[in-house]
Amino acid sequence: MHMRIPCDLCDEQCAVETDHKESVDYLPKSQARMIYRVAQEEEENATLLRRSLRLEEINAGTNKTIINQAIGGVAPVAPQPNGTSGSDDVVARLAQLKQLFDAGVITQNDFEKKKSDLLKLL
Repeated sequence: MHMRIPCDLCDEQCAVETDHKESVDYLPKSQARMIYRVAQEEEENATLLRRSLRLEEINAGTNKTIINQAIGGVAPVAPQPNGTSGSDDVVARLAQLKQLFDAGVITQNDFEKKKSDLLKLL
């Protein structure tokens, strides 16, 4: 059974689970209907609160979508204009290769192999 008692942590009425049970030997029909109506309203309010919290969680999850960001925190290298020399292109590709290695996207062996291939182009 849940009871609402003053909370020491937040100074509000908080639900606390207890073993306490109430029993009523006799309750007039009008009062029983009123208690039932109040209990239904409280249950409906709790359901609406749970639903709104779930929707907030879902909406918070959708805001975590990141579009057009480089994978692994690697900044994309801007394409070089057509008038650049071949050595500038190799240097840019080496810089991009180093960024991939630093981000952990490629291994040391892959980095060394590709670096030696690029250096042969110079």
